[in-house]
Amino acid sequence: MNPFRFLASHDSNESPSDTDTTADNGITQVYSIEGVNKFIADMIPRIESDMESVKISDIDTVLDLGITTVDLTISDMACSEMAIGSTTMSTLAPTQQFQAVLDHVDINLSFSWAFQEQSFPFVSDHGTGTGPAFNTDCGTLEFSMDQCVFDFGDIDIHLSGGASALYNAVLNTLIGLFQDLFTEQLDQLLSSAFLQSLNSLASSEKPYLNLDDDLRADFRFVEPGLVIEDSFINVLLTGYGYPKSAGPTWQKRLDDGLVPGDMDGRVNDEDIQFEVSRSVYESILDAGIASGVLGGSIDPRLVGDPLALSLLTTSTLAAVCPGLYEAYPEGEVYLELVPSAEVVPSMTVMASAAYLNITGTVSV
Repeated sequence: MNPFRFLASHDSNESPSDTDTTADNGITQVYSIEGVNKFIADMIPRIESDMESVKISDIDTVLDLGITTVDLTISDMACSEMAIGSTTMSTLAPTQQFQAVLDHVDINLSFSWAFQEQSFPFVSDHGTGTGPAFNTDCGTLEFSMDQCVFDFGDIDIHLSGGASALYNAVLNTLIGLFQDLFTEQLDQLLSSAFLQSLNSLASSEKPYLNLDDDLRADFRFVEPGLVIEDSFINVLLTGYGYPKSAGPTWQKRLDDGLVPGDMDGRVNDEDIQFEVSRSVYESILDAGIASGVLGGSIDPRLVGDPLALSLLTTSTLAAVCPGLYEAYPEGEVYLELVPSAEVVPSMTVMASAAYLNITGTVSV
């Protein structure tokens, strides 16, 4: 899976935060753990608030109770109470990516109900109820439901009439409906609130990461699931060329949309799918660490996201990827290696994992 993660780069002339790591080439790479924690902390009350505003579809069904058949309607369903437990920051093996884990989610639903017997004596009644209270004890920001356990609590039904065998049959069936039908709707319920919260915060990256004005936020979703083969790691390479001097030759390449080598199109827009062997991948990491472009003594395999190899210089690439170096002979290259994703068949609340990637022009 690709967990929620943040990457940023900015002009090293700006005041770096306490979590910045500055490379020898004057380029700063940011893994702002404090920023991520603050983002998540601010997001929790938004999810709780948005959850209460999510519309839950009414349930209209026919119950065959053996002795009779009744029409049952459950309406006015709403999240009357929601609480998200504390969050923790961890890393996800084997890629050591940041992952924000919601310890638990408690939800209580309120609703109205009514039933009408289809045959004589046409008994009918209505009332209100609350429930089911449940919690998810393995929830992540991706809300992968195949990793969560629903614990249904007591359902409190308020009747406006007296108790009878018919009432008991209806109520027992009603409890079963909650466990079946509500479970089916919880994925839509959570993902709708979650997406609303993400969208409301997607344009608020500055207060969390203290980014420069020229940085661009690229908010997108990537499919969950990462498969690392025995000998190869599938990655997606996005290259951004930043020439040290905007000479006529380089400028003409940009204007004409030409890049030497096997790559076509403008360097600022090109995505290339390729495979690198595990040994080459490790060599890129080691070369990046040795040259200082990956944070000096901070090993990205232990801190941050090692598959996002930001701000690699052409000299570093020349040592391990000569073909890539030939494609960018005149300038620095911003490279991001993102694992290609394969969809993992599972019951997930969201079809995609949340991924906020922030990039921008840097001075070299």
